[in-house]
Amino acid sequence: MTTLVTPQDIFQKDDLHAAIDQMKVLFPDQAERFEQEREKLIQEILKKKSIENIAPIQINEENEQTYLSKSLINSNFVCTTSAPLIGSPVKDLIGGCQFALIQVSFNIVAFVCSLLGCKVSFNAKIAQKIWDCLEKSGDVDELLDALIEFKDAEGAFDKASALFKAFTILMEVGVFGAVLDAIKEGATWWEWSLMVVSITAMITAWVASGGAAFVALAAVRVMAACDLISSTIEAVKECCLD
Repeated sequence: MTTLVTPQDIFQKDDLHAAIDQMKVLFPDQAERFEQEREKLIQEILKKKSIENIAPIQINEENEQTYLSKSLINSNFVCTTSAPLIGSPVKDLIGGCQFALIQVSFNIVAFVCSLLGCKVSFNAKIAQKIWDCLEKSGDVDELLDALIEFKDAEGAFDKASALFKAFTILMEVGVFGAVLDAIKEGATWWEWSLMVVSITAMITAWVASGGAAFVALAAVRVMAACDLISSTIEAVKECCLD
């Protein structure tokens, strides 16, 4: 029998207060509403029986696709890169590598959201936001190193640990925040707020534990995350020279 992980197992009331403060900074246009609904949001999150029940929603947007196709990227995607984003031991970003990096970044974000029971459907708009973040970072070598480590890891805990590294890199370059911002148009304010506050509090707890809390949670599911694993293999194949 699977043991349910409750919100109280992950974070406390103070963590949620801190998360709401972060949301007010990240989304200043929503700051007043976050403050007005602060106590209601916290109460609603903490009363859930498991973390999967916090935001069990599916984000729907016009022209949605759960997994992007190359045709969608080719017809809607705008690449403004004028210089390589990666060093010498890699292939050109144009074409397969570019698509593969977008795809695996999507799947990492989707996996993290799924830990709260939220299914995210991606489209070209979100693809563009993710690529803009990767382009602005100017270098994806570190991300590729984490993806290689994830691909090569054999056990669930080793894979989850490598995944946490890749996820933190995507956070640092703004990918995760950009996706959260993009998907708010496809949900009610309340659904979106429950998700982003919970995820932010959870991320804070993960970082505070050095990733141990994430690994313990993700290890249960990561070996069955077929799309995540296959897209990682594809990104390493397309972007890294033999």
